[in-house]
Amino acid sequence: MKLFKYFLIFILLMAAFGGRELYLKDEANGKIRDIQNFTESTLKWNSSNFQPERYNETSNLKVSRITNILNKAVDFFGFSTFEITKFSLEYGYENPKWDYKTIMDLVIGIIYLIIIATLVPVVPYIIALIYLIGYGIYYLIKKWRNKNTISPQYK
Repeated sequence: MKLFKYFLIFILLMAAFGGRELYLKDEANGKIRDIQNFTESTLKWNSSNFQPERYNETSNLKVSRITNILNKAVDFFGFSTFEITKFSLEYGYENPKWDYKTIMDLVIGIIYLIIIATLVPVVPYIIALIYLIGYGIYYLIKKWRNKNTISPQYK
């Protein structure tokens, strides 16, 4: 669910940015459109409805029920994302003064910070692994050099 939340914020900002660009393009062409009518008439959610087969056996009935649950989950997440996109497209069209690129750069920066904060606990292990590999190579080279030289007791 955490990933879905970040995905929705990303969609919200990108669609608002798209609405702003649509407004600027319409303004350059000298026309103004009714954005609510535009989003309702052109952007429609195609539901993933299907007619599941009815089974008499219990094992196939369980598969049918799981398929129905997955179908409803896909519809919920898809419809929610679609409506949020329509809302933010309308918002960006009605508020073109806002600079959504700055907000998007801020969100991308926050995502980078989250990734770096996630990787910080791993860094000491990576450093230790590099140190151990380097020390092992040094030890093998030292052992190989000592093997190729004649030790003083055999002179």
